[in-house]
Amino acid sequence: MNKGVTLLKELQSSVSLLIEETNISFDDLKCNSKFLIHLFDKIPDYRSKSLIDYSLSNLLMISLILIMKGEFKSFHYASHYVEVYKNDFTKMGLIKDDKVPSHDTFRRMFMLVDAKEIKKAIINNLDKLLKTILDNYNSGRDKELISIDGKEFRGSGRSINSNTPLRNKNVLNVYNASKEICIFSSPLDDKESEIKESQNILNKFNLKNVIVTGDALHCQKDTCRIVKEKKGDYVFTVKENQNCLLEEIKTRFKQSKKLINIEYNDCEYQILKLSSSYIGLEFSGQKCYVKMISNKRKNQQTSSQQMRYFITSIKDEQLIVEAIDNRWKIENDLHKIKDEIFTEDEYNFTDKNAIRVMAVLNNIAYSFFRITASFLQEKEPIVTKIKFKKDPIEILGKISPLISKKEFNNLINNNLKGKKAK
Repeated sequence: MNKGVTLLKELQSSVSLLIEETNISFDDLKCNSKFLIHLFDKIPDYRSKSLIDYSLSNLLMISLILIMKGEFKSFHYASHYVEVYKNDFTKMGLIKDDKVPSHDTFRRMFMLVDAKEIKKAIINNLDKLLKTILDNYNSGRDKELISIDGKEFRGSGRSINSNTPLRNKNVLNVYNASKEICIFSSPLDDKESEIKESQNILNKFNLKNVIVTGDALHCQKDTCRIVKEKKGDYVFTVKENQNCLLEEIKTRFKQSKKLINIEYNDCEYQILKLSSSYIGLEFSGQKCYVKMISNKRKNQQTSSQQMRYFITSIKDEQLIVEAIDNRWKIENDLHKIKDEIFTEDEYNFTDKNAIRVMAVLNNIAYSFFRITASFLQEKEPIVTKIKFKKDPIEILGKISPLISKKEFNNLINNNLKGKKAK
């Protein structure tokens, strides 16, 4: 991991280097409406053929456009929005003969389509694109940061005063902060099931050269064991849910005189390296305890110190503080953008498969947004947001051909030769 460089800045610097070396600009990414319209063509359609009036590919593209514009509030709202702007969607070839998909059409599609197939067709290819950028135009990364965290779908429940009261659904997100891409989303019935689901997900990944971060909920012996068995490393927050571990850490810090002190991004870190013979509470691979001291501002005049504690399997103290510093990216970047730009908390439906599909479409929109932001090189993210929401079709049309590694490499090679990309 490059020292002192945040993961987002690293991606941005990689793209900047690409632009500098190849003379690529956002305008070089020619709008490819044909590729755009057929972006979802390979997704299997499990709806009854006798009832199909709109292709699955077109419905998914309409949904993605509405998400990118922050206009997918509900199935009813989506149908009405397309009705109001049906001329625009007709010009795109997404609807015909002024026929607008009903809310039932959207609902059935979201309940039946396979979210895994969407992820396979789009998200995995976006992952390859970002890996290509980092591999070819950035030197020095040997660790990736994976964050796990749950997020509540605040519109998915029903009031206790309703005929069918229902708690809001939670969605567990697995976020690759190194590539700025959400690689997995899974709806959950309750917060507690987040622990087991995260362990099941981590078991499916090769975690070599990966650092897994998570809040205190994920500081579990089984989770640490799984990460180490999969050849990865971890940094987990420690709180009262692991009270014995928390008290052990506090006691060790009081007794130890061999602490490593580091200042990083306005925070003070104290790192206690554990001896090879140390058993502690048997968290697999534990190498260090960490205390972070930060100043939380109450008002303009006063502030208070906050102390947080961590357990980690990492030895390199610089790597430790960088991983801790970046652990909030899943909340500050992914979750915040999903709420503020794509209005995820306003989605008003309860079906678990529909939530799963919507989460994947949001992940696609988020990835397009991040790639666009890197190419535009805007100093203020709000500028990208405004451009993104104003004309998502142009954005999609320019970025979507890059999903193909071949297309991306051709663009680079043509520009390196001094030719204008076609």
